[in-house]
Amino acid sequence: MILLPTAADQLTIPFLASGGMADARSLVASLSLGADGINMGTRFLATQEAPVHENVKNALLEAKRPIPG
Repeated sequence: MILLPTAADQLTIPFLASGGMADARSLVASLSLGADGINMGTRFLATQEAPVHENVKNALLEAKRPIPG
């Protein structure tokens, strides 16, 4: 996230923020820092269309978010 403003200043083409993006807050933060969108790779692994083993999808869906603090 800390590199997004620098990237926005240096690039003349659209770019995506990637890594740790999981919800609307990630999208809004990335857009406000200059990105044109986000890549939500891990989140999409659990979709029906993803060619990923069902055990992996189930593990992702059952995982708990760490408690902040």
